[in-house]
Amino acid sequence: MRFESLLTMRYIKSQKRHSALTICSIAIAVALMTLIFTAYSTYEGINRDRLILNSPFHMAFCHITEEQADGIQNFSGIKSSDVIENRDGSYTVTINFKKKGIGDENEFEQWLAGTLGITEENLSKSTTFIYDDNTYELEEISHFIILENYELMEADLVSDSAMFTKLSIMCILFIGAVLFALMLRFVIDTAFEISSKEREKQFGILQSIGAEPKQIVRIITFEGLFLSVIGVPVGILIGTGITFSAFCYIVGSGKMDIFFTQEVADKILHFHADPLMLLISALTSLCWVLLSAYGTGMRIIKMSPVEAISGRAKKVKKVRRRSVLGLIFGLSGKLASRNARRQKKRFIITILSLTLSFALFAGTSCVLNCYLEFTNMIYTSFGGDFDIFLNIPRNEPLAFCEPLNRIQESGFFKNFDLGFSKTLIDTDLNNEKNIIIHYENEYSYNQSFFGEPPISYDELLASGKYLLVVSGDLPMTDAGKISGKITKSYYSEKNGKLSEDKSKRTFIDHTFNIIDCVKEPSPPETNTLYSILDSSYIMESHYILLAPIECFTARDHKLYGNSPSLGYLNCSLADGASHEEAVEYIKRNEDISDFSDFYAEAEKNRSIYAITQICAEIVIVLLAIVAAVNMINIISTGILNRKSEISAMQCVGMTEGQLYKMIIVESIQYTLFAAIAASILCILAIRGTEQFLISTQLLSPEFIGTLIDYKEPVIKILFASAIALVIAILSGIIPLRNMQKDSLVERIRSVE
Repeated sequence: MRFESLLTMRYIKSQKRHSALTICSIAIAVALMTLIFTAYSTYEGINRDRLILNSPFHMAFCHITEEQADGIQNFSGIKSSDVIENRDGSYTVTINFKKKGIGDENEFEQWLAGTLGITEENLSKSTTFIYDDNTYELEEISHFIILENYELMEADLVSDSAMFTKLSIMCILFIGAVLFALMLRFVIDTAFEISSKEREKQFGILQSIGAEPKQIVRIITFEGLFLSVIGVPVGILIGTGITFSAFCYIVGSGKMDIFFTQEVADKILHFHADPLMLLISALTSLCWVLLSAYGTGMRIIKMSPVEAISGRAKKVKKVRRRSVLGLIFGLSGKLASRNARRQKKRFIITILSLTLSFALFAGTSCVLNCYLEFTNMIYTSFGGDFDIFLNIPRNEPLAFCEPLNRIQESGFFKNFDLGFSKTLIDTDLNNEKNIIIHYENEYSYNQSFFGEPPISYDELLASGKYLLVVSGDLPMTDAGKISGKITKSYYSEKNGKLSEDKSKRTFIDHTFNIIDCVKEPSPPETNTLYSILDSSYIMESHYILLAPIECFTARDHKLYGNSPSLGYLNCSLADGASHEEAVEYIKRNEDISDFSDFYAEAEKNRSIYAITQICAEIVIVLLAIVAAVNMINIISTGILNRKSEISAMQCVGMTEGQLYKMIIVESIQYTLFAAIAASILCILAIRGTEQFLISTQLLSPEFIGTLIDYKEPVIKILFASAIALVIAILSGIIPLRNMQKDSLVERIRSVE
């Protein structure tokens, strides 16, 4: 052991450049693993702090007797409990369990039922409700209530099922991390492959003087172990530091403000680094390193000492005289092509690492852009930032006017989209059973025609008539009159419910004067995603009678009895900065019964997108560094390993220009093949995704190629390839230029 470790340390010290690059490869691999696990730890920690802040207990028992309270506190799995005596003489007990305190939930439930005296007879109902963003399981049993804060119980691993759930999540997370680590394994494999290739002759000499094969394997394995002593801690520090920096940036940028108030954020937004997660990251990465080193050692000992010393294989391989690169670039291209063929494993590994880096960069970028566009389109389709429901009596059709005026005058909102519908029955228009009568204000009317109405709102209002809109394949009709029967309903003044007296629900004949008949407009084809979404909604063909809302308030409300009038009120914020004030105004406004806050939802999704983008960019940068280190290591080491060959070629007449040209061609080989492979991979992934969506009927076949443009990832890959090409050329030219400082004689007889 001492002999092997001594040789390993001497090599590491003598080959500082290669050792440093190998340590970089190990450190980046560990950093990426650490980043994934630390980010998950931080998310879990923040989520648990949120749950504790809202309700810091696992279970609560309300309105129980003193005897029941004492029985509950005697449970062995309880970590802490708190007892409060209520005014009515009953007790409320909140408890927190130890880790695995409950164990088997069925056994605990049986014990709890016996302690509280729960039977099937006094178990009245079981429901679920949400309070302060926490989900509880509520069991109302006779005269007492049990609250189970199961989200916090899951987070604190108090039961066997919680442990199983946690383990399942960890397995999924670990599988994801391992998929990334597979590419990093290529890098580490390449590093040790280069290291062993440089020392094949030395290993052959050692075997020829009596070294056993297992000693050769130990030497390379020790090299991986010694380099990991530096690389693993450095990688953990880098990964933790990157995650912490990203966390501070996200919190400082205000992207979390939409989720929490400042007071809550100060209490729960903290960075978490789980030691267990860091240990898993370190051990996993160390296993990769040792496996790579061991695998390289096993390859070396399969060679005979003579083969290793001479550098020649037992079998003579035929050399391909012609190659595509040779035809294009001449002698320099032929030499570059032969060098790649004789180092197939290193060449393939480098191509794979570059391919995955390019594909992940282009694929992630395209998916994120598609997600943002889709999210923005979804919330844009709602029209405004709020849907507001007014608190008005159902039997007063004009009761919405005053509350609406007060909301408009508040100054918080703009672009009021107001409209409501009635339904005609038994019309004389083409035997249609249903015709919708829709009343809209000016803003809503213009929005219905995407800003280009066939008749202006003022003209329609002045005419006192209706605009007939035809959808689907229904035939157009001449402007004129439509006769039909209108349902005239009456609602009770006491409870606002539809009168049970059917005599108060009658049909009246009425004739509508039509100013014009137009086809229902189609949305402008400026957004492919909008077209895809719109195609998923299959609407029946129908006729719509459009009229200004002033026509309803002035005369038409008498046609429908006292049935409710307000269908919807959609509006936007006058100023995005006043969102919180606007929400507070809505909550304390007695005119408003309920509302939907699309602005907050859209901001949350944009924040999630921004956070995801930051995380994705960090991972992409790390993967790019991995690919760059791998390429620099292979190309620069390949130049240095061929110092004697290159010098010999210069002796027989090869110029420096031809050498530089050979380096450029070799660099083109790597980036060109990687770019082609990455483009094919991305296109196949897009195509596969589309076929999956079509098979699940989530996408129509006519939209193939429109979800993500096939050209988009290819353009991004070409951009990344250009940067990689520059790095590859520099990593070859710099050592070649430094090599030229020595004389040809010194370079030919030198041994690396």
